[in-house]
Amino acid sequence: MSSIRIKVILIIVAVVAVVAAASTSTGMFFLLGIPAAIFFSGIILLGIVNDVLDISKIESGKHTLTPVEYDMTSLRSFHYTGKKRRAIEKFARIDLRYARVLVVDDVQTNLDVAAGLMRKYKMQVDCVTDGQEAIDRVKRGAPVYNAIFMDHMMPGMDGVEATKAIRAIGTEYAGTVPIIALTANAIAGNEQMFFGCGFQAFLPKPIDIMRLDSILKQWVRDKFREEPLLTASSSNPEEDLPALEMPVFKIPGVDANKGLSIYGEDWEIYLSVLRSYAANTPAIIDRLRNVTEETLPDYAIDVHGLKGANGNIGAEYARKAAENLEAMAKAGNLAEVLDLNEIFLNSAENLVTGIQNWLEELDAKCPKLQLYAPDRALLDNLRQSCEKFDMDGIDKIMDELESANYDTDGSLVTWLREKIDELDFPTVAARIAEYEEGFR
Repeated sequence: MSSIRIKVILIIVAVVAVVAAASTSTGMFFLLGIPAAIFFSGIILLGIVNDVLDISKIESGKHTLTPVEYDMTSLRSFHYTGKKRRAIEKFARIDLRYARVLVVDDVQTNLDVAAGLMRKYKMQVDCVTDGQEAIDRVKRGAPVYNAIFMDHMMPGMDGVEATKAIRAIGTEYAGTVPIIALTANAIAGNEQMFFGCGFQAFLPKPIDIMRLDSILKQWVRDKFREEPLLTASSSNPEEDLPALEMPVFKIPGVDANKGLSIYGEDWEIYLSVLRSYAANTPAIIDRLRNVTEETLPDYAIDVHGLKGANGNIGAEYARKAAENLEAMAKAGNLAEVLDLNEIFLNSAENLVTGIQNWLEELDAKCPKLQLYAPDRALLDNLRQSCEKFDMDGIDKIMDELESANYDTDGSLVTWLREKIDELDFPTVAARIAEYEEGFR
C-alpha cells in the first residue's frame, strides 16, 4: 500500500476520533480527544504536503517545488472507467473530409493538440497564432471555413475582441460562420458571456474528445455532403501498415494515464503533443522571466498558455502551479509572483528537460534512415503546400522529411520545421524556391 494511501487512512481514523470524542459522555475525553485528533491529523497532513513541497528548503518565503514522478511501467493496461470508457469503446468519428476549419491560439502546442484531434475526422485544419490573422482571412473570404475555433486569452487582441471584429465585418459569411471559444477558464457564467460576444459554443481545455465530437457534429457537419468513415472491411491503405508498438511513457512530472485519456488512448497523438511541448515550451518559459508591474498582464496571459499546455500532456502538478501564478498575476500581486516565479520556471525547465531526454532515448531505439540530401520532389511539394496554406499536406511532407538523417542540407529540414512551427509559410515557400534555383 502506498504511503499516501496510508496517510489518508490515518486521517480518516483521526476524524473518527474527533467524532467519538464529541459523542462521549465524559468531558475529559471530549477535551483531550479533539486536540489530539487535530494534532494527529496535522502531522499527517504535513507529511502529505512534504511529499510535494520540500519543507526543509523553505526559507524567507521561498518554496522548493518537487515534481511528482509517475512510474508508468506499462500503459497497455490503461483503461477508462464507467460510462466514459464504454462510450469511447463505441466511439466512431464521422467523415468530414469536405470541411475546413481554422484554429486560433497563441500557444503552438495547443494548436498541435487541436489540429491533431480534428484531423482524425479527415478535415483540413488551418492554424494561426493571433486574432488579427483570423480577421484578415475572414475579410478576404478565402478560404471559406466551416467553423473557427478561437482561443479566449491571447496577447494583444484576445479571442472575444477578435470575434467581435469578425462579426463587425458585415458580410454574410462573417456574420454566420460558427465561432467556438477555446478556453482553459471554463467556469460558471462564462458560457453566457461567450454567447453574448458572438460565439456559438465553447470548448474547455484540455479538449475532451467526446465534447469536441459533439461540437463538430453540431456546427461543422453537413449531412448532405457526408460520407461514412472507412471501416475495417473497407479498402484503407493505412490498415495494411504494420501496427506500431506503444512506447512506455515514464517521464518525471507527467501522468501519462491522464495525458492519454485526453486523446482517447491514441498514443501517437499523445506522442506528437509531447514532441510539440518539448519544442515550443522553452520560448514560453523565456517570456515569463523578468516580470515587472508593467508586464504583469502579459505574464498572466503567457502563464495561462503554459497552464493549458501542461494540462495537454497530463502534467497536473505543473498545471496547478501555473494556475496559481495566473490567479496571482490577474489579482495584481506582483510580490507573490516574484516570490514564486523563479522556482516555478526552474521546475518548468526540469519538466521540459525530462520530456526531451525521454524523447531522445525513444528516438535512439528507432534510428532513422541515412540519406544523402532531402528529396527535391518532397521539397517542391512542400513549397506548393505552403503557398496554398495546406496544413495537412505540410504535416505529411514534413513527417517524411524528418523520418531520415542527411549527409548534406540536413540543417535545411531543421530550419523548415522551425519556420513551419511559427506558421511562416511564405518564408518557407520562398526559401525552398531559392534552394531549388541552385540546381538549375
